[in-house]
Amino acid sequence: MSEGNEELNIRILGMNFGVEESDHVAMTGLDGLVHFGSRRILVSPGITFPMQRSTILHEILEALNGMMELKLEHNQISSLESGLNQVLSDNADLLKLWMYDEDAEEEGSDVEDLE
Repeated sequence: MSEGNEELNIRILGMNFGVEESDHVAMTGLDGLVHFGSRRILVSPGITFPMQRSTILHEILEALNGMMELKLEHNQISSLESGLNQVLSDNADLLKLWMYDEDAEEEGSDVEDLE
């Protein structure tokens, strides 16, 4: 799933969710599933890397929907995922805004200009 076969953990609203491939999910015909009880995001092992990214983002939105009681319909979550996936894919530098460490800049470390 991830490069180097490292386990991927995602923190969602203060809860850690492990991401793992699941043959069970593949057998159900789904690409992914969020399981709240075990705090796991399960992804079908037979899908491409771009589909894995899309699926993980979709399941993050499903988790937010459930945890925040947003009551979004599945098609709304799918539309949000598609739009966010496009924005993130086409604007790789955007993620730098969340990686920016203002304290490190004040201490004089080399931080790339975000412009």
